[in-house]
Amino acid sequence: MLWVLVFLWVLQVIELTIPIEDFMANSTGNSFNSAQSIALTTTQTTRSGTLNHSNSNIFYSVRLRRASDLSLDLNGGSAKNLGLQLLNQKRQVVQTINLRGKQRRSIDRRLESGRYFVRVFTEGGSTRYQLNLSAVPDSAGNTSTTARRLGNLSSTSVQDWLSKGDRDYYQIRMGDRSQFSLALINLTADAKVQLLNRSDSLIRTATGESGKSKFLNLTLEPGTYYVRVIPTRLTSKTRYTLNLAATPLSSEPLPALPAINLASRASGFNKPVHITSAKDGSNRLFVVEQDGRIRILQNGTVLNTPFLDIADRVRSAGEEGLLSVAFPPDYARKGYFYVYYTNSAGNNVVSRFRTTNTNVAAPNSEQVILTLNHPTFANHNGGQLAFGLDGYLYIGTGDGGGGGDPNNNAQNPNSLLGKILRIDVESPDTATYTIPTTNPFVGAKDLQNRVRDEIWALGLRNPWRFSFDRQTNDLFIADVGQNAYEEVNFQVGSSTGGENYGWRVLEGVHRFNNSTEDITGFVLPIAEYDHSQGESVTGGFVYRGTTESALRGVYFYGDFISGKLWGVRQNGSQWTNQLLLESPYLISSFGEDEQGNLYLTDYAGGGVYQITT
Repeated sequence: MLWVLVFLWVLQVIELTIPIEDFMANSTGNSFNSAQSIALTTTQTTRSGTLNHSNSNIFYSVRLRRASDLSLDLNGGSAKNLGLQLLNQKRQVVQTINLRGKQRRSIDRRLESGRYFVRVFTEGGSTRYQLNLSAVPDSAGNTSTTARRLGNLSSTSVQDWLSKGDRDYYQIRMGDRSQFSLALINLTADAKVQLLNRSDSLIRTATGESGKSKFLNLTLEPGTYYVRVIPTRLTSKTRYTLNLAATPLSSEPLPALPAINLASRASGFNKPVHITSAKDGSNRLFVVEQDGRIRILQNGTVLNTPFLDIADRVRSAGEEGLLSVAFPPDYARKGYFYVYYTNSAGNNVVSRFRTTNTNVAAPNSEQVILTLNHPTFANHNGGQLAFGLDGYLYIGTGDGGGGGDPNNNAQNPNSLLGKILRIDVESPDTATYTIPTTNPFVGAKDLQNRVRDEIWALGLRNPWRFSFDRQTNDLFIADVGQNAYEEVNFQVGSSTGGENYGWRVLEGVHRFNNSTEDITGFVLPIAEYDHSQGESVTGGFVYRGTTESALRGVYFYGDFISGKLWGVRQNGSQWTNQLLLESPYLISSFGEDEQGNLYLTDYAGGGVYQITT
């Protein structure tokens, strides 16, 4: 028995120490010397190809400038003969995996700086593969003494990883009394985030779950603080992204915002109603046309072939149509997305579609996730889909139409109309959707089961565009008014949901139709305007780009009828609203690209414009 163990040990040593060319002398395909060089970043890089008998190996060369967490994800479809190897600079095998019937397998390793090789190989037969590569460099210290110093905090984002038993420290400074916000996102395992004072004493702690996000919001006095990230279980490891921001709390008036311009970026769209990015590294913009098509804007050019064409099943008239598209986290790997449209029966549908290649999706791949019955009126369909930083899908629904919400759907806890819904469509083995356990009316939080579990917020008339601040997870909801007022509502990023924004008891901050109901607990808007300024609000985004520093932190919104654009900023506990531009456009939507630049669409003219100074 002892000689067997010794023999197995010798085999293991051989695998770790013998250069791979010694046992690949008869292999075909490219080689180390002709390896394709890849510059790795935290954003996923994808390579694909075909292997066969005459080309059974593909080599890639990667260089890590610093110690990093390297991730290699191999997708071979139904192939059973595909393998992946990671080798060091001496061409020694670090790790080997084989699919052997599995569609996808991964290598995740903490590596020191240096050059490495990645080999994709086949053990026979012809097969296609897709390889996703990324690397997150180590950027934090493991004690308060060695903490990475982020300086006086305004806003920043860091990506890193935790190995087994590790902990990451960051030092921040508050120059003024400030509102501090923290978001821990993109976790691959459970982890804790902690805020500590200068003496390393704990102030606040929160636990984030794998695939979910965690937020902290609190007021901090001037001084030095530490943020610490640690795995919940010391034997686990995880990647993470940490977003930090501080807004000084001041009673001083904010300086006026600069004049803004609208720079034309594309034209020729047919009734555009939504614009967004996939956040997949491609820098494409996706423009939704009301009649049932999604077009791609890439490098200033509108591609001829629609990304998706489902005009055959979309009822498009008035406020009905194909109204939005949303791409899930890690879309580049998943290859599917979600849309919201009105079907031929007049009901609103949330569906999932899959791509056939990078720029085209299959109309026949539809999987209906949720159908919202809309039986009486054709207006007030809502129509916004968006993923929060928590990975859940948020859905904005109108109150069902008709003047004054005649069925009182917005305040009806058993109706999904006039609400913001929050559902889980991304958990493994979820055919349609499940309810997040953290929704505000789930389980013990609603023992009488009087409220539909899907509801995240209520009391909305027709939310026409809501968005999340990518830095703080704050939620902004523009709600179209009835006869007198348009409004913008706000939900802080750390909210646990359940807000009631007041419709049909309130329109803006005013009682609607002489209502007498109790308004205790209703959340009032942060901005409103009467119908002398415009008649149909269109919600936008908080600017978080890097090119227009004077606009950073400003929430932009506009009016569909008047073409006016406003900017809203928070100043302590108050909100400041400023008219920025009177445009000639029917502003149907705002959108955000991967870098945080903001755009708007002109419904009548079919143009896309970028907001600049």
